[in-house]
Amino acid sequence: MAGTTFLSLPNELICMIANFCQDTQDAYLLCFVNQRILPSAQRALYRTIIFWPAHYNQVVILIRTLVENPHLRGLVRGLVIFQGADIYYDVRKMKTPTNLAFWHNSKLDESRLSGNERHILLLCRQYMGLNPLSMPLIVGLMLGLLLCFVNRIEFLEITQVEFGPRTHDWQLAGFKSILALATSSLPTEAAKPRVCPELKRLSLVPS
Repeated sequence: MAGTTFLSLPNELICMIANFCQDTQDAYLLCFVNQRILPSAQRALYRTIIFWPAHYNQVVILIRTLVENPHLRGLVRGLVIFQGADIYYDVRKMKTPTNLAFWHNSKLDESRLSGNERHILLLCRQYMGLNPLSMPLIVGLMLGLLLCFVNRIEFLEITQVEFGPRTHDWQLAGFKSILALATSSLPTEAAKPRVCPELKRLSLVPS
């Protein structure tokens, strides 16, 4: 196979390599190789999303991506969330305080959203705008909003990393609030979406 390059391999083999790619960084780099393998690389990249504690900027980026590119939502089949404090939510030490505190004012391309999706996003923005300094509440709202946009996930795992009960209560309040808004405050009763309708496995892990 002297002189053989990656792109000279059969398309089926290239797609197989991308599909079995376990490292998200490798999958991300494959997305830029060639349009021919982009769909397979994107499936590998978005298949399982993991959010580690103190890295809530990932949530901000992913929500923007899914809002502006709805065709990518169906690629997310698993979601693993480690809920924990970002340096105990001290805005002087947080890695992403501005992104979270002022996210409700951020500009997104909402042209591809349905009317109901736009309504959910608007309600979330309004709720966050009323509580701009409550970082745990905002994180909970963002995670709840994310679940509204990944309607094909098959497994969801939430691990509660140990931290103060007050922080946990606020984060949980935000999480529950946006899901309640998403299912009860839409323009028409018949238009209510089902949150995670394809969910097959739910794992809740205490700290």
